[in-house]
Amino acid sequence: MSLVENIARRRPRSNELLQVIKDMKIRGLSDSEISEITGYSSNWVSSINMLLDKGENKLLSAVERGNLPLYLAVQFARCETEEAQDILTEAYDKKLIKSRDIIKIKHILNQRTVGNKGAKAAGFYYHKPSKRMTAEELIELYENSIAEHKSVYNNSKFIKTNLLIVNEIFNIIMMNKSFQHILEQENLSELPSQILNPVNKEVLK
Repeated sequence: MSLVENIARRRPRSNELLQVIKDMKIRGLSDSEISEITGYSSNWVSSINMLLDKGENKLLSAVERGNLPLYLAVQFARCETEEAQDILTEAYDKKLIKSRDIIKIKHILNQRTVGNKGAKAAGFYYHKPSKRMTAEELIELYENSIAEHKSVYNNSKFIKTNLLIVNEIFNIIMMNKSFQHILEQENLSELPSQILNPVNKEVLK
């Protein structure tokens, strides 16, 4: 009996299916060929093979049990360190984070890893290896990061508003004939453009 007929006759259990996919990959079958044989999408097969190749047994087990969606398992597998992967998994298991937050949080963890290696990263710079972060500490770090970005955004918005006001006031002043005459007398005709050009660039950002 061929492998295709065998799979068609008896739907293998999830752990058996993973072994079947692994065996087919070893035999040289492509993801699309495995997809046709198993009836699963090429993307699904490709994701499973990626986890198998990386030896991500914990993540595969979580996927098998239905505790972790496959696409998130793939995201976790792409973490810079095993510690970062464990923290994310723990936070997800405890329902401390939502799927939409994973990529941003993973970026924060990766920045933290770079910082621990002695490189400067945006907002994180560590001279000594830090202790293992807990899931709760991760959430606190993430929330602080969000608050910091909101603060930066609000400050930027405030500055832009004030620049618009300055620009408007200066344009009104420039319409004054007496002021124009004074600039000409003092050989300062170029001054308004020297002031307004940088302001306009900031406003248009």
